[in-house]
Amino acid sequence: IYIIAGNRCLPPPQNYRILQEERSGVNERTSSILVSSMEPADVTLAFPLVAIDEPGLTLAVWRRRARRLTSPDSRGKNGVFLARYSGMQGPCGAAFYHVVPQGKGQEAICHIKRVVVLTMGPSHPITIALIQATEEMARRLGCQETHIHLVRPDPYTLSGLCSSGYASEAILLHKSITSPELVVH
Repeated sequence: IYIIAGNRCLPPPQNYRILQEERSGVNERTSSILVSSMEPADVTLAFPLVAIDEPGLTLAVWRRRARRLTSPDSRGKNGVFLARYSGMQGPCGAAFYHVVPQGKGQEAICHIKRVVVLTMGPSHPITIALIQATEEMARRLGCQETHIHLVRPDPYTLSGLCSSGYASEAILLHKSITSPELVVH
C-alpha cells in the first residue's frame, strides 16, 4: 500500500491507502481517497452504495450478507474494501473480493467480483485505489494472481490497470435469452 501523489510513491500508515488525485483547472487541488476493509460499523453506511448496484436489496438482507463479509472467520477469504474521500464518513466505492484456494502446492487466486463507485467526479481514481488495495491484500495472503471483473469500465480505468501490469484475459459477452421476442410459445 502506498501514498500515490503524481509520480511519487511513499509508504503510508499501516491501516489504509491514500490515493492523491490532482485535478486540473485554474486552481489545482488535491483530494484524498482512503481505502480500508469494511468493518461492522461501516455496514449501514455502505448500504446505499451497494443498493444502487443491486436493485431490490433490502437493508435487512444487506446486514446479513455484510455480517458474513465482516466476520473474523471470513478475513482473507471474502470481504469488501471501502473507499472514502478524506473527511467524508460514507463510502464512495466498494470492491468485493473472494480468495479461491487452488489445488495442492498451488497458491490462491484473489477474484475481485464487483466494484461499485458513486461519485460526482471521475470514477477511475476510486476504482484503481480499490483494486490496488485488494491486490496488496492478496499479495500479503500469498495469492498467485488477481482476477478482476469490471462491468463497463471506463478507458481511464483500463489504462491505469494495464499500466500497472494487468492484461485482458477474456471478453465476456452477455445476452438475455428470455426477452419476449425470443420466447417460444
